Amino acid sequence: MYTVPRMPAKGKIPLNINMDPALLERIDKYRFKRMFATRTLAIEFLLDAALKLNLERPAPKKGESA
Repeated sequence: MYTVPRMPAKGKIPLNINMDPALLERIDKYRFKRMFATRTLAIEFLLDAALKLNLERPAPKKGESA
Protein backbone atom coordinates (compact mmCIF):
# COMPACT_ATOMS: atom_id res chain seq x y z
CA MET A 1 0.00 0.00 0.00
CA TYR A 2 1.41 3.37 -0.99
CA THR A 3 0.70 6.43 1.11
CA VAL A 4 1.55 9.99 0.21
CA PRO A 5 4.38 11.18 2.47
CA ARG A 6 3.39 13.96 4.83
CA MET A 7 5.34 17.17 4.89
CA PRO A 8 7.56 17.52 7.95
CA ALA A 9 6.73 20.12 10.56
CA LYS A 10 8.21 23.52 9.78
CA GLY A 11 11.87 23.64 10.75
CA LYS A 12 12.08 19.87 11.27
CA ILE A 13 14.05 17.30 9.29
CA PRO A 14 12.29 13.97 8.75
CA LEU A 15 14.04 10.91 10.21
CA ASN A 16 13.16 7.31 9.45
CA ILE A 17 14.58 4.66 11.80
CA ASN A 18 14.13 0.92 12.31
CA MET A 19 13.35 0.04 15.89
CA ASP A 20 12.86 -3.13 17.90
CA PRO A 21 9.11 -3.54 18.58
CA ALA A 22 9.75 -3.99 22.31
CA LEU A 23 11.60 -0.65 22.48
CA LEU A 24 8.81 1.09 20.57
CA GLU A 25 6.29 -0.35 23.02
CA ARG A 26 8.34 1.05 25.92
CA ILE A 27 8.43 4.46 24.24
CA ASP A 28 4.67 4.40 23.67
CA LYS A 29 4.03 3.47 27.32
CA TYR A 30 6.31 6.34 28.39
CA ARG A 31 4.52 8.69 26.00
CA PHE A 32 1.04 7.94 27.30
CA LYS A 33 2.05 7.84 30.96
CA ARG A 34 3.59 11.32 30.66
CA MET A 35 0.92 12.59 28.26
CA PHE A 36 3.06 13.61 25.28
CA ALA A 37 0.81 14.66 22.39
CA THR A 38 2.80 12.64 19.82
CA ARG A 39 5.31 9.83 19.67
CA THR A 40 7.71 12.26 17.99
CA LEU A 41 7.63 14.62 20.97
CA ALA A 42 8.29 11.74 23.37
CA ILE A 43 11.23 10.46 21.31
CA GLU A 44 12.69 13.97 20.96
CA PHE A 45 12.43 14.44 24.74
CA LEU A 46 14.06 11.07 25.48
CA LEU A 47 16.90 11.64 23.01
CA ASP A 48 17.57 15.14 24.34
CA ALA A 49 17.57 13.89 27.95
CA ALA A 50 19.95 11.04 27.10
CA LEU A 51 22.34 13.35 25.22
CA LYS A 52 22.41 15.79 28.15
CA LEU A 53 23.63 12.92 30.35
CA ASN A 54 26.71 12.70 28.09
CA LEU A 55 26.96 8.94 28.55
CA GLU A 56 30.02 7.05 27.35
CA ARG A 57 29.49 4.07 25.12
CA PRO A 58 30.88 1.00 26.88
CA ALA A 59 33.98 -0.48 25.32
CA PRO A 60 33.31 -3.78 23.54
CA LYS A 61 34.21 -6.86 25.49
CA LYS A 62 37.09 -8.96 24.27
CA GLY A 63 36.08 -10.83 21.14
CA GLU A 64 33.12 -8.55 20.34
CA SER A 65 33.05 -6.15 17.41
CA ALA A 66 32.51 -2.43 17.97
